[in-house]
Amino acid sequence: MARRLDTMRRGERVGLVLSYAVGAALLSLAVVAAVRCVDQMPAGAPSPARLAAARDVVLVGSAALLWLLTVDGRYRGICAPLDRHRRHVETSDQEPSVQMNEPPARTGPCRSCSLRVAGWRA
Repeated sequence: MARRLDTMRRGERVGLVLSYAVGAALLSLAVVAAVRCVDQMPAGAPSPARLAAARDVVLVGSAALLWLLTVDGRYRGICAPLDRHRRHVETSDQEPSVQMNEPPARTGPCRSCSLRVAGWRA
């Protein structure tokens, strides 16, 4: 598991760059839609027509902002619950197996954080 986490940590930067690139592409589509909306709208167009033309700008812009504000890497997404579990275990009465080769006492959810971890008494 440590090797997998290390591999994920090393690949984290690439994943974040790709996620931000997708968000930037969505944001640029929103800008293009806004420019086209303003450029091709007749001066005397009624308000419902203006709102219908601006709908795409609002939808794509909202999707881009939502995407950019929620970008998070897989490594951080996995390590956050594991760190929370470690903190709970440090303050609780749960104990790890004495030796790495012996089977865990029981596999089950942690009483503190509900994370399923092998090797911790539930």
